Amino acid sequence: MYPKSTARGVEWEHRCDHICHWADLTWFALDFVTIIPFDIFSLAFGTDNLKA
Repeated sequence: MYPKSTARGVEWEHRCDHICHWADLTWFALDFVTIIPFDIFSLAFGTDNLKA
């Protein structure tokens, strides 16, 4: 659940489809953009996986 502003004040969103849509627009987009440098790094150095 996440808070959303309405005309009646702040309400908690509990509908799964709205939560998924909100997550797609926020966290998924951020995660997708931040993983690109790691993909480029692995392609540039020819590594299949990055080991710690």
